[in-house]
Amino acid sequence: MSVTTGRGDKGRTGILGSSRCNKWSPRFEAVGDVDELSTILGIARQSTEDERVAREILVIQKDLYRLNAELAAESQEVLSRLSVMLIGPGDVRRVEERVRELERQIDRLKGFVIPGGGNIVSARLDHARAVCRRAERRVGRFLSEQGTIDGDTSILKYLNRLSDYLFILARHTETTRTYAEDGK
Repeated sequence: MSVTTGRGDKGRTGILGSSRCNKWSPRFEAVGDVDELSTILGIARQSTEDERVAREILVIQKDLYRLNAELAAESQEVLSRLSVMLIGPGDVRRVEERVRELERQIDRLKGFVIPGGGNIVSARLDHARAVCRRAERRVGRFLSEQGTIDGDTSILKYLNRLSDYLFILARHTETTRTYAEDGK
């Protein structure tokens, strides 16, 4: 089976199931942003020397795979055949707990932080956070128009908490911190 099929040459693509839709539909705008987020996280994961951070990022990437499957599926039946577990309240709580753990480990913030943190891992996590916020907006738009397969909006809550997590994780990995108010 080849990756190149030519079936998308007219701007339509298949969703998980038998339907096809426009590549610029709200569904695929959301899927694309979540995919971009996972890709940026993959770069951050490969950039870090901290094994725990790398493992945490990999868990998040696997969550995003599940989240994207939910966005791309036309029905619960399709997801069941794929054996994909939907993102749920437990996933949201797990991210919230990790944010609280990391907040206890870093110095209290004194203002708005300039992204970059003095190292490439922190900068890549800041980039991921910004893309996560965009993905959250796109997913929110899609859900407001179409809803979720099971009526649960945990994927939107998950992305919201994930952006907080990425912000705190970037602060945790940084070597320097520059505040917007510093005038530097």
